[in-house]
Amino acid sequence: MNESIFIEEVHPYLLRYDGWIAGIFLFCFFAMTYVLAQGRYVLIQHTYNFFQTRERKNVFVEKTVIDTHCQLLLLLQTCILASVLFYEATIDYKSEETLRTLFPLYVAATILFCIVKWIAYRFVNWVFFDSARNKQWTDSYFFTLSLFGILLFPVSLLVVYLEFSPFWSGIICVFLFISAVFLKLYKSFCIFFSGLHGALFLFLYFCTLEILPLLVLGKGIRMINESQI
Repeated sequence: MNESIFIEEVHPYLLRYDGWIAGIFLFCFFAMTYVLAQGRYVLIQHTYNFFQTRERKNVFVEKTVIDTHCQLLLLLQTCILASVLFYEATIDYKSEETLRTLFPLYVAATILFCIVKWIAYRFVNWVFFDSARNKQWTDSYFFTLSLFGILLFPVSLLVVYLEFSPFWSGIICVFLFISAVFLKLYKSFCIFFSGLHGALFLFLYFCTLEILPLLVLGKGIRMINESQI
């Protein structure tokens, strides 16, 4: 009796074939669809207000429930998509087990990072600046994170489904983070340091509240990887 030999072809694990990743992108797609359908005009107005340098605020922009829901969805999308890029850029050996284990930790670390930075900004601004400029900066900070979440969506699709190398994935992550930092640097200069005399203080301000938290986040991601793999 001849024995039948079955050879199973082993395929490498790829994120683009994972159901979790597909579900994440579907959630982000529907979240962006909801935001564009319900709050696109407010988003456009916030974009205009972000890049204008006048101190006078637009009295027609009001904080509504829909606006708050849209912003929260975009903030959550930012943390989730940033976690996808962290996983793609920092993990060499990918599997279903590592994704299920590390991805929730990445999301939790990213959310904690955003919350801690917001608290630190509010405390420092409360000490040195008035409440009006403090509120203006808080709105600008959350708008930057929301805009970052929109930009991350197409980038994440390209990284996952075009199988970018970890090197190029890391380059994209660094480029996006640097772009967000420069946007906040620009807005900080407009709100707090409109004159050249504040350039030195602005440098110290961002070294303390922007660069150091990024280094801490990078160290935290590295510690998560080393503890779980």
